Amino acid sequence: MEVVIIKGGLGNQMSQYAFYLAKKKRNKKVRVIFNPASKNIHNGSELDRVFNIKYANSIINKILTLIYKYYDGIPKLRKYFHFFNITSIVEQKNYDYNPTFLQKIRKKGIYFYVGGWHSEKYFKDIEGQIRQTFSFKLPKNNSELSKIAQIIKQQPFSVSVHIRRGDYINHPNFWGVANEIYYKKAISLVKDMVVNPHFFVFSNDLKWSDNFFKSLNVNYTLCDVGKGNNSYLDMYLMTLCQIHINANSTFSWWGGWLADSKSITICPKKFMINIITKDIYPDNWIKIAT
Repeated sequence: MEVVIIKGGLGNQMSQYAFYLAKKKRNKKVRVIFNPASKNIHNGSELDRVFNIKYANSIINKILTLIYKYYDGIPKLRKYFHFFNITSIVEQKNYDYNPTFLQKIRKKGIYFYVGGWHSEKYFKDIEGQIRQTFSFKLPKNNSELSKIAQIIKQQPFSVSVHIRRGDYINHPNFWGVANEIYYKKAISLVKDMVVNPHFFVFSNDLKWSDNFFKSLNVNYTLCDVGKGNNSYLDMYLMTLCQIHINANSTFSWWGGWLADSKSITICPKKFMINIITKDIYPDNWIKIAT
């Protein structure tokens, strides 16, 4: 039995669920469960609330969730799980695409798929299904959301800019990739591409972002709709833009990927500081080195 584990923040959960759908195309019996250890990370389980995706509430899934809770939470017990052919299949740290992960395992046992699966190569052949699955469930009567969405749609050239600070500051793997040099290069590139672009800024540090953009002499709007459990609204607004300047974040990765297929996405050449990730970005995205 193959089981895909969902964990982490919204961007991670989306990549993992897309991987699950890709595996399900090849093995109808594959299952998906949410890692209970992630319930207090970011906003917990988000796929249901954001996209109306339901996890099967079967007895088997409850048992699998309990097994994984102890398998993941108490490493010393894993050798005993392995005796019963219960094990994990872990993705490489560089997120490289490996088509063997999509193949059906025919041996008996329980195989937990643990990883980010952040490459569209896993699910490119079901792109239409992925886009339909990730249709945002938007709140009613949110005037601020409607206002910004309307402003974005009225612009001849709308540009989303995702600046992730907060939990990224001083992170050994992610901090310093999408730095000020990167954003200045990306903004300059956009200004060379189109006339009078309007930048819509999404960030978990809007004060810093405001000070940064004030020095650039460009038209911009700070988007402050996606707060707390509503952070997914930032991703939704990103998808409405025509051009995207992404951070090294799976959150803005999906903001760019779910946008119109004719949109342009700019991203840092690196995703992590010391690890080469050659498959994480689609081939047609513009990569900027810093």
